[in-house]
Amino acid sequence: MFIFVIFAIVGIVLAVNGARMLVRTRNFLGGAVRTDGEIVGWREEAYDPGRSTRSTKYPTLRFTTHDGRTLEVEADVGVNDWPSDDAPVTVLYDPADPEHARLGTLDGRGYLEALLFLVGGVVLAVGPYLLARG
Repeated sequence: MFIFVIFAIVGIVLAVNGARMLVRTRNFLGGAVRTDGEIVGWREEAYDPGRSTRSTKYPTLRFTTHDGRTLEVEADVGVNDWPSDDAPVTVLYDPADPEHARLGTLDGRGYLEALLFLVGGVVLAVGPYLLARG
């Protein structure tokens, strides 16, 4: 019984975090402005340093805001793969705070990561209980 409680607590924490991420993403995308940009660099963050070669890449985006300023900003949502550094990209940014920018791709918007946390948390919270009930 103790293990079910642990799984439930961890699952609930993950699900709540995923729900918060979804709300933040929805709020950001609701007011975001689209513009053309380019990727000028990457910061790579390993999932499990020392044990894995998998990583998330955070692109540095160069774009011009609607008021004419050219900025270079690291995206606040990472992506798992990107085919080419020289490909033009769509950038989404907050006009009130242009330093808050993301890639305009499905992976770069933040929905996938948030849904993964939400669904994974729910499965972790209730899955072991349902399996035990048979």
